[in-house]
Amino acid sequence: MSNNATNPSTNTNAINNNPPSNNTNQGFNNKDRKPLPTKTKSTFVKCSALKPGTKGHNLLLKVLSSEVVVEAERSDNTKVKFAEAVVGDETGSIVLTAKNDQVDIAQPGSTIEIRNAKIDMFKGYMRLVVDKWGKITQATSPATFEVNRSNNLSTVEYELVPVGVNEE
Repeated sequence: MSNNATNPSTNTNAINNNPPSNNTNQGFNNKDRKPLPTKTKSTFVKCSALKPGTKGHNLLLKVLSSEVVVEAERSDNTKVKFAEAVVGDETGSIVLTAKNDQVDIAQPGSTIEIRNAKIDMFKGYMRLVVDKWGKITQATSPATFEVNRSNNLSTVEYELVPVGVNEE
């Protein structure tokens, strides 16, 4: 028995109950043998489409201003930096809460791409936040639009209204 493929004691694929690798699994999930999901192109939305409690937003925005609001050092000597940046497009503007490395990217005058952002509420006002599942990058080309400063979505106060509570 000199052929390793036929001898189960020397064939690690046979021991691990795996089929021999011959690149026939391309485009399939090896575990379930289901086709891998295809990637779709990101859909970018405008500021005016942002609503409280929504997530998964992709935006192309221009940074109008940025102000560091918290700069501290944790007990493990790591530094934490939070900034609030006013960002927007031709339909409106909103306050972006940036932290750590995001602060360096969101500088006034720059154009940024935001992927998988969410809307958080802070004291009843909307804030655009990019958490660990999202991404902020410099845009490949500068924005050609003028930001609509008159429609600042972060100046609108929202009130939480309880639903289904009987008032007696």
